Amino acid sequence: MMEKVHWRDIKKYIMIATYTVLLFAVVWNFPEVKSFVYEIFDLLDPVIYGIAIAFILNILMRFYEERLFSPP
Repeated sequence: MMEKVHWRDIKKYIMIATYTVLLFAVVWNFPEVKSFVYEIFDLLDPVIYGIAIAFILNILMRFYEERLFSPP
């Protein structure tokens, strides 16, 4: 007898095949992928620095708001 093929099983095998092909493409073109990732991080550097500075300033501002500018 022939078993019924479920869509869930087909979807699982398609996902495995897709990830395998994607992993092979990344490994095969590793120098290009590495340079692309470095370019993305170079573009995001100012944003990351801005988030870090805002986080530190927020700690100081909360201190001043609670201690100096709170209503008596």
